[in-house]
Amino acid sequence: MDFTPHTDAERKEMLAAIGVSTFNDLVKDLPLSKNELTIPSGLSEGEMVRLGLELGSKNQTTPRLMSFLGAGAYDHFSPAAVSALMGRGEFLTSYTPYQPEVSQGTLQTLYEFQSMICELMAMDVTNAGMYEGASSLAEAVLLALRETGRKKVLIPQSLHPDYKAVLSTYTLESGTQLIEIPYKNGQLDRAFLESNVTTDVAAIVVQNPNFFGVVEETDGLAALAQTAGALFIACVNPISLGLLTPPGDYGADIAVAEGQSLGIAPGFGGPLLGLFACKTKWLRKMPGRLVG
Repeated sequence: MDFTPHTDAERKEMLAAIGVSTFNDLVKDLPLSKNELTIPSGLSEGEMVRLGLELGSKNQTTPRLMSFLGAGAYDHFSPAAVSALMGRGEFLTSYTPYQPEVSQGTLQTLYEFQSMICELMAMDVTNAGMYEGASSLAEAVLLALRETGRKKVLIPQSLHPDYKAVLSTYTLESGTQLIEIPYKNGQLDRAFLESNVTTDVAAIVVQNPNFFGVVEETDGLAALAQTAGALFIACVNPISLGLLTPPGDYGADIAVAEGQSLGIAPGFGGPLLGLFACKTKWLRKMPGRLVG
């Protein structure tokens, strides 16, 4: 029901109902400012651009300074073709294609994106993207917990600390036990891992390269997990896959990643991009959107 007054008579009736006759009577007890607002006069477009550049030059940015903070958002060289393609109309339409007939460009873009991530990771299927790498990993672990009905997950001590924090939050109320795999000389302690992969483990998580930048030995990890009925989840850096073996080739059930390095500017820490790929077996259990 619409209670908005549309006529003067209706407005007067509503004011009378609360005991006043005019709008000024309604707000008379509110203090009035005695100071005039010091709003500058309008600027032309050229003046506005000049002012914006002057203000922006006061920022300390990655093109001017070398950043050693790292830990997830990095400054990469992005070819001019990336900006040109991103500026096309079909890339700028609304993300959510509720009406496919008016969003064909968006659907085509997402389909091509999915196809390229599958090729990069050597996986069967990928979704149309998630919030960022940490939540992609957490969703992968939740999938493993649902599918196996188990409550233990083996994660590396060398996993990104932010990923650990998000994963802990996602599983906090589920009774999940996150068991950290120690490291030796920067790599996973394989002896500890092998002795702790039991039939009550839902998943093994491996980050490669890990948070120290060390490349893990991934051979045999998939067989180790799958023999115990657990899922093998690989958390990777997509840029590294130009040199390193992709997760699908060493048997990962699920592969997740942070996609910022593929062409997204650091942006003071965001926005980021979560990648999530898996084997066909988990297609209908995969979170997020899928364009096919």
